[in-house]
Amino acid sequence: MRYKLMNVRRENHYTQSDIAKLLHMTKRQYQRLESGDTVGKVEDWDTLEDLFGINQRDLRENALATKNVIQPSVSLTQSV
Repeated sequence: MRYKLMNVRRENHYTQSDIAKLLHMTKRQYQRLESGDTVGKVEDWDTLEDLFGINQRDLRENALATKNVIQPSVSLTQSV
């Protein structure tokens, strides 16, 4: 989930539908962008960066961090 993007959208009193229209996409497409299910186009991130005045890297941050979490691995070595 891209919490920063969701929070800044809400703080600026935009709905998901408002942002979807601005980006020329469906509400569902925007929901997938906000949830981190899709990466999105560079142009869309440029627009969001200009709209909110926040670097697009910061807007995408949470989803990227979540997807890159290293999961504990199972030991492949066995005792004999």
